[in-house]
Amino acid sequence: MVGGKYASLHRFLVTAASHGQSTVRMSFAEVADMVGGLPTSAYRRRQWWANGYLVQAKSWRCAGWRVCGIDLPGESVSFALESRVDSGASIPDAASASSAG
Repeated sequence: MVGGKYASLHRFLVTAASHGQSTVRMSFAEVADMVGGLPTSAYRRRQWWANGYLVQAKSWRCAGWRVCGIDLPGESVSFALESRVDSGASIPDAASASSAG
C-alpha cells in the first residue's frame, strides 16, 4: 500500500479502475487539491511525471496505472491502466522525459 502525501491519488486511481475506468485525465489543480499541493517542478518539468520510482510515481504505478500524457501548458495529466498504455506513451521513463525538454 502506498502511504504519505500521494496516498489519496493512489486510492483515487484504484477506485477508478474498480469502476471500470481505463483512462483518467486530471488537471494539475485536481491532483494538487487531492494531495495537498504539488511542487513547482510538477508544473514546469515533464520529468516530475515520469513513470519511474520516485514517491509520486509509486502512487500511480502501485495502483496499476502509468502516465500516458502530459500537457504542461494546459496543466493536465492523463493516466492509463498498465494494460492500456500505448507502447508510444509520451513519458515512458525519467531518461526519455528529461530529453523531452
